[in-house]
Amino acid sequence: MAESATEASKSGSEAGEGGSRTSLAIELGRLRARLGARRAMVIALLPVAAAGVYLNGSAAFLVLFVAVGTSAVAGVSHRLLSSQPVEWVHFGSIISGLLVGMTCTPDTPLSFVAIGALISEIVGKHAFRARGRNLLNPAALGRSAIALLVSLLPSAQRPDVVSSASPLSLSAGGHPRPEWGELLLDRLHPAIGEASVMAVLVSGVIVSSFVVMKREAVLGMLGVVPFVLLAAQPTPEIVGHAQWSLNPLTHVLGSSLLFTAFFFASDPVTTPNTRPGSLVFGFGAGTLAVLGRLYTSIPGPEMFAVLLMNLATPWLDRRFGTAPERRDDAGEQREADEVTPSGETSAEPPTRVRSSELPPELSSLRPFGIRTLPAGAATLELVERSGLRGCGGAYFEVARKWRGALAEPAPRVLVVNGQEGDPESAKDVLLMETAPDLVVGGALIAAAAVGAGDVIIAVTPRSPVGKAQLSQVTRELTRGLDAPRIQVVTGPGEYVGGEESALLEHLEGRRCQPRLRPPFPHEAGLFGRPTVVQNVESVVWVAAILERGCEWFGSPPGKKLVTLSGGVRSPGVYVAHSDMSLQDVVGLAGGVAGQLVAFAIGGPLGGILPPEAAGLRFSRESLGQAGVSMGAGSVRVLVEPMCPFAEVAAVADFVGRQSCGKCAPCRLGAPALAQALKLVQGGESSIEVELLSELSEALRLSSSCGLGLGAPNMLRSLVRHWPDALETHLRRRCSRCG
Repeated sequence: MAESATEASKSGSEAGEGGSRTSLAIELGRLRARLGARRAMVIALLPVAAAGVYLNGSAAFLVLFVAVGTSAVAGVSHRLLSSQPVEWVHFGSIISGLLVGMTCTPDTPLSFVAIGALISEIVGKHAFRARGRNLLNPAALGRSAIALLVSLLPSAQRPDVVSSASPLSLSAGGHPRPEWGELLLDRLHPAIGEASVMAVLVSGVIVSSFVVMKREAVLGMLGVVPFVLLAAQPTPEIVGHAQWSLNPLTHVLGSSLLFTAFFFASDPVTTPNTRPGSLVFGFGAGTLAVLGRLYTSIPGPEMFAVLLMNLATPWLDRRFGTAPERRDDAGEQREADEVTPSGETSAEPPTRVRSSELPPELSSLRPFGIRTLPAGAATLELVERSGLRGCGGAYFEVARKWRGALAEPAPRVLVVNGQEGDPESAKDVLLMETAPDLVVGGALIAAAAVGAGDVIIAVTPRSPVGKAQLSQVTRELTRGLDAPRIQVVTGPGEYVGGEESALLEHLEGRRCQPRLRPPFPHEAGLFGRPTVVQNVESVVWVAAILERGCEWFGSPPGKKLVTLSGGVRSPGVYVAHSDMSLQDVVGLAGGVAGQLVAFAIGGPLGGILPPEAAGLRFSRESLGQAGVSMGAGSVRVLVEPMCPFAEVAAVADFVGRQSCGKCAPCRLGAPALAQALKLVQGGESSIEVELLSELSEALRLSSSCGLGLGAPNMLRSLVRHWPDALETHLRRRCSRCG
């Protein structure tokens, strides 16, 4: 009995400690979501900047002021001139300015500081805006430009601008090794941001706590130092250094390595997206920095090392993949598209749906033969009259997108998006595998309408059969036909790869991340060319409309493929009409098989509706008024004993693992929201409903693409239609979850 009591006490203590750690993690996640990555980065840099100004005086303050001011003005001016939304206080510009200024010394010519800040903001950021990402670290680029400018000055006028005279640069002529206290606290470093190693360490802790940084790159850059120094021989070729500079700790604390590793190598945009890639990036940057410091007289070799490894980032992404590894709590790796089963509360796990039977409305069109491409103007007019919209989730008017591309100069490109990231949707894979002639034929017609000389069909890696079928049909249909060049390629596979600009990034050989807008793809898309990106279903409807006419397609927005799964009698892909109700749509699959609990509509970014919504019209407008997005057109029917909250929690877990990592609200907020819902489901009483609301708002208002914007949709619709669901689970009173 005593042993049992002891064990129980121990278990209770461990549970309490676990709860405390969980609560701390939630509070940290809340603070992260409130601050955002850029604001947190500015806060992290303040101790370093303050220490630099305190130890170097007003001259250091003036350098920082000029750098930050120039970056801010350049950023605002560029946005005004390019007719983009203007943020008068843009934290990204402030970060660039601070980093450029802190890598300078107090006696750096202010004109050089301004030029470096301009290069950082204009060349480093905005020159690559059409590519959607920075090729080179902007601040490192600006700082290196300053170093080059200084090297052009006569030696007598050349200030020690870029920390070339660190403690490691002391000659061997009788100079003693600095004490550890001097390295940590005293002003042995000439650069403003390196005046206090202790301040750099404090800021590094803040960054690692509140910003999702590339920790592997930091560890790689610092961890490789001992090995490089061990291999380096203490020979006279070591330029201007004392023998004690081969001590690893002295080298790290006495050079710019620490500052560069924390604030440059950890940049989430210009470094590899995978853990192995980031580690190799750090190894390379650290090795180049140490060798440059020892065997050359190049000022600030750490920055040049980072820039060289930035150039290697696309190759590292191709070598190691473009998606971070997804691991569950047990440390096991999962597929990027796997949805966590909601356990015993779900009649069937919400895993990827498959279908093998083409709806009769489309199968009757086969085989589809094309011998001469129709006139583009006639096709455009017909598509415009039909009211056809995109079928990937955004529902943008197809004809309007085509006209936008036609307004841009040739050459143009058509990209057919076959990624189908929604685990509950099976329509696009079905079309590619069973009706490849419709897909290729529709793509050729669309290409002729927009004047595209190249067509790329990007097939999800989950459908090798679809890729093979499309490749074969392409050869058959284009034989003897004056048609655009068609390439059938494998897409990225990540969920976010379904976003059109992220897909274009992948096709250009870069990491799969959405681009900044404007410009939109139809203005500057694949390799800067006007690009029309259409879903597989969309181009199939184009072919069908030309074959059967607008009247057959129905009143706008016409027909729509839907994937019905869950508690229905005959799961599969069906054709829905715009005048159908939700109940009519479910009836296509034979109706509900069991006692109806809810409708999960539109996949992970859609929403969930109660049985009372069965009479709603199955249209984008009607569902939107109920707080639900139609998404790709999937409907998952929940029946007893499935729990709506458990379904939402499972979907949130899926979404939380899909962020590309580009924007802070999605990168931080989506996993935090998933974790909070998991705790609510477990009855964790420390979770506040207000936290869920704050996270949802942060995602909805601040995310860069549809993934982050739609991440809270399921939760918001749940709260709207089941207002007591959260409290019920917090108090462990859900009869379905037990």
